[in-house]
Amino acid sequence: MGVAKIKSFAALRALAEIQSDSIVQECAEGEEHTINVFVTNGRCLCAVPHRRIETRGGEVSKGVTSRNPKLMELAEASNASWIVRTRSR
Repeated sequence: MGVAKIKSFAALRALAEIQSDSIVQECAEGEEHTINVFVTNGRCLCAVPHRRIETRGGEVSKGVTSRNPKLMELAEASNASWIVRTRSR
């Protein structure tokens, strides 16, 4: 088990011959962002983008808050399609 970046179709074919159950994903280059969205009564009050600088075990260990209007607008627009359901116990 592990992660490998395959740089050619020939290398991918060779891997498939020795390990046929691999999961293959396209590698997305560039900066990675997460967005914290604060919602009340189904309305987005604030969207705060963060640029990931370093991760450990899938968790952000270093990041920086960024004012990115496009990401903020995307998060706010996406919120309109989210449905949050709660039930009383």
